[in-house]
Amino acid sequence: MDLDEYRDHLPPLLPPEDAHAASRLLLERRPVAHSDQDGGFWIVNRYADFVRVMQDSASYETGTRGVYVPTLPVDRPAMPPLEYNGPRHHKIKEVMSRYFSPKSLARFEDRFRGIIGGMIDEFAADGHCDLAQQLSKRYPAQIICEVLLGVSDPAEVRQLSRWVRELTYDMTRLEPAVLKASQAQWRDWCARLVQARRAEPQDDIVSQLLALDLDDAGERLDDGEIVGAIQLLLFAGFGTTSDATSNVVIRLIEEPGLEDLLRADPTKISIAIEETLRLDPPVTTRPRRPFDDVEFDGQTIPAGSRILCNYLAANLDPDEWDDPDAFRMDRKRNRAVTFGIGEHRCSGSHMARIELRIMVEELLKRVTDIRWAGDAHEERVSFLATVWRGVDSLPVVFTPLAPAAAVTAPAGSAG
Repeated sequence: MDLDEYRDHLPPLLPPEDAHAASRLLLERRPVAHSDQDGGFWIVNRYADFVRVMQDSASYETGTRGVYVPTLPVDRPAMPPLEYNGPRHHKIKEVMSRYFSPKSLARFEDRFRGIIGGMIDEFAADGHCDLAQQLSKRYPAQIICEVLLGVSDPAEVRQLSRWVRELTYDMTRLEPAVLKASQAQWRDWCARLVQARRAEPQDDIVSQLLALDLDDAGERLDDGEIVGAIQLLLFAGFGTTSDATSNVVIRLIEEPGLEDLLRADPTKISIAIEETLRLDPPVTTRPRRPFDDVEFDGQTIPAGSRILCNYLAANLDPDEWDDPDAFRMDRKRNRAVTFGIGEHRCSGSHMARIELRIMVEELLKRVTDIRWAGDAHEERVSFLATVWRGVDSLPVVFTPLAPAAAVTAPAGSAG
């Protein structure tokens, strides 16, 4: 790929299958690059530069509508804590981090296992499935809704899935009027949930956010802020965790001997997941805007410019990893930035890792010899500049194993 040919295809227009090649090219020849697309923006690619920006929240704005690349076609509330800075960010992040801590999540592990195992049981005996549609896109949505939001109505979960899809995968395909209508309907649904939890608190994250005292003097989040936090949770669960699941299964198919290795030694599942997250991050960039002029690699980026921090390129930087393009189970360290870094690091990273580990464990209990269905392969989509390889379809065949011990979704689940 020639750099001049590539220049016009910087995100958001980069085809997803070209992402690795493009990131390698940028690291080699243009670690700090500029694109004239979408009104102009910069992209920072080296690991060290990525870390420098993401760890310096005092010097960079994040979260306002004008920062995003491409410009968002719909109005939506800010999504705390990801899009907040300062004391308000810290207070909200503290509440959510407690909820998402490994210790807190441990109480839900059996529930996660029941939901995931129950879904796999629905197709395991068939010897084939579309794993994206029948598992990857289903279980994170159900877990987010049931465990975090206290929502278990299957019809509501399906409707939420449709709204999230339209406002992510389909955002560049649908007319603005359709997108605006979906965003309005989704916002209204979230607002009704906030009102319901205000009237009758439950053991869920919405109730905890409603109870948050921002200044130790009784200041509370307003409804719009909590609606934004709910939408962030749903974007993360319905989108990024789903795509990470599909990427892990693709590695099981395409890495020789990996499935047998993990079945023989399940303690290595987490290593395989981390290496997959490094090579196949569902989120490719995060936007920032410097308050003052900044300099990278001798290049001055003016104050107020939009900057994309490139997760994928940072994860492939040869200054940080030996043999960066290879999937290796013997890496001594893996400081991938797939979940971000610094104070805006993803609050749900522990939950995502637990879900992915349980998914692999439960899948390998029930099936073996996972492979592509004939000539079929995954179907990928690209939307905006924030998710680079969304998996829409994953047709596979496999050999069913003897039924595992009864693993069923809990009563009232949305399966």
